[in-house]
Amino acid sequence: MIYDVRPVRAILMVGPILVSLLAGCQSTTGSSGGASSAEAELRQIETKRIAQGVATGAATGTATGLVLWAITGEEAFAVGGLGAGAAAGGGYAANVNKKASAEARAQDSAKQVIAQANANIASYRKVARVSDQVAAEANAKITSLNAKLAKGEVTAAEYRVELAGAKQNIASLQRNITDVDSDIKQVSLTIKDGGSPGLTSVRSQLEAEKAQLTQKKAKLAEAYSRAPSSVGIGL
Repeated sequence: MIYDVRPVRAILMVGPILVSLLAGCQSTTGSSGGASSAEAELRQIETKRIAQGVATGAATGTATGLVLWAITGEEAFAVGGLGAGAAAGGGYAANVNKKASAEARAQDSAKQVIAQANANIASYRKVARVSDQVAAEANAKITSLNAKLAKGEVTAAEYRVELAGAKQNIASLQRNITDVDSDIKQVSLTIKDGGSPGLTSVRSQLEAEKAQLTQKKAKLAEAYSRAPSSVGIGL
């Protein structure tokens, strides 16, 4: 008996490609260095971007091309899947979706956006809570350092070492503010495309989280501003 090995070939080829394409959707974290537990947590809290359609489409296009190749034996499908799928998979996904009703597509998209937005909202709220702890720690540390500096018990260099993470902490908050702003824009686009009425409520929550994070960043910056300018902590 002769076995058709084409499905096996397709699976072996598509596996690494899909891993490579979808890996780009993952977010990364920075090193926490010698930070306190609150500082480390602030820097490590992650959110995932809502807009990931192009990468997903590319993976779909690639996989579909390889499956067609396995079934028909036409290598042109493999080329189409690898080339057009990886380079313009988003366009392929859009063509496939034309077979579905516009309303169904809008509702499906809205559900995905709402689910990811809600997950991000939970992360933004956690960032805000942890930021309060970091600000409290900074205020306490700076009060102690200011007293020691006045007595000559610490040098400016030693003072700077104690607050070495200040710039990174502020940057972490700014990153989250930028992320929530991107989420708001993506939700707004989904609303424009005729998404679920629930999206309006989600957008309002995201806007509230952005305002909250902006306040937390200002609060932390105010704490660090108590360090003498002569010390120069890099902010």
